[in-house]
Order: sequence, then C-alpha cells, then structure tokens
Amino acid sequence: MQAPRDLIFDLDGTLWETTAICAVGWNAAAAELGLPKTDYVAADVAAIMGLTADEVRLKLFPDLSEAEGKAAQRQFFDSEVLCLEASGQDWLYPGVKSGLRELAKNHRLFIVSNCDEPYLEVFFALSGLRDVFTDWECFGHTQLPKAANLRMILVRNEIKSALYVGDTPGDQSAAALCRLPFAWAAYGFGICAGADLTLQNFDSLAPQLAALAP
Repeated sequence: MQAPRDLIFDLDGTLWETTAICAVGWNAAAAELGLPKTDYVAADVAAIMGLTADEVRLKLFPDLSEAEGKAAQRQFFDSEVLCLEASGQDWLYPGVKSGLRELAKNHRLFIVSNCDEPYLEVFFALSGLRDVFTDWECFGHTQLPKAANLRMILVRNEIKSALYVGDTPGDQSAAALCRLPFAWAAYGFGICAGADLTLQNFDSLAPQLAALAP
C-alpha cells in the first residue's frame, strides 16, 4: 500500500462517539410518541451503528408499518440533534481535533457517513472542524448507500489516491467496492478483518501514514 494523497473518514465510531447523548434523545422521542420502550442506553445506539437507514428502522420499530417506522425514526433522529446541540460538547475521540488539523496540512480530508444531514451539521458546529474538510457526503442528503456516496466524493473531487477510515464491516465493504484501501478504527463499534491499517486510537493514524511508501 502506498501513501494516499487524500483521506476520507466515516463519522460515528471514527471521529466521535455520541451514543450516550443520543440515547437520551431516543428516550425523549419515544416518550413523546407513546412507544413502550423509553429506557434506551448507549449500547442500544451502538448496536445500530454501521446499519443503513432501513436496517435501523426495522431494528428499532419492527412492529410499526413502514410509514409509522419512518416517522418514528425521523423523530428519534431529530431528538438526537436537539440533545447534541444542548450538550455543548464536541464528543470527539481523543486526538481527533488536533490530529485532523495536522493531517490537513498534507492531505485533503473528506467525510462520508450514513448519517442524516442535520446530524452532520451539528458535528461541524460542535467540533469546529468544518474548515479542515474539503467536501462531505451523507445518506441524509443523497438517500444513497455508502459506496455510492464514496464514489460521488471520488468523482467530484477528482480523487486518484485515497484511504477510507472507518470502524464497521459496512465501511470496509464500501471501501472495497470503490477499490479504496481501508483503515479500521478498532476503537469504534465494529470488528473488521483484513484491513490495510488498524488504528488502536486516532493518534496512530499519522505515524502509520508516514511509514508508508510515497
């Protein structure tokens, strides 16, 4: 593997960890909707990380119709954002803020996530990192799977050499479909075998990149 020119990042489980505060949002939404379960915890949110929007809906609301499930999911996601905004915290993993700013000196940085648009916007607002990213894409904007959004970023930014950094098998699969090398954020939510790089923490990315052949 040669040193990539550009770096593309997943969001949850890679740059930040919001499961505890999102669970608070889920419980508020569930209570408003009159749903039977109103005791979600961080582990419940972690369990849906890396899933598509439809997979999340079916997992959380298996007894609701498609229309009802989508409406409930929308309220859960909106409540997440409200709780994140109210928290005033950045929820970043250690080393992410300084690490991204250092990486941006020599690489173009991008985000591709399965998240919703307001969720991505609150990430930028809380982290103060919008300026380090050249471009970004998410499911909430395109309604497309991660591999398609990765391809969109590659094409519109004329990317020739890139590494995708993520934490779940879905991230790894999307990278493979786009023929991108993959760095597994082992501190995140998933287990990935055969990654090109393995990161035990965010700070380990820069030295591993520096060790690659130019």
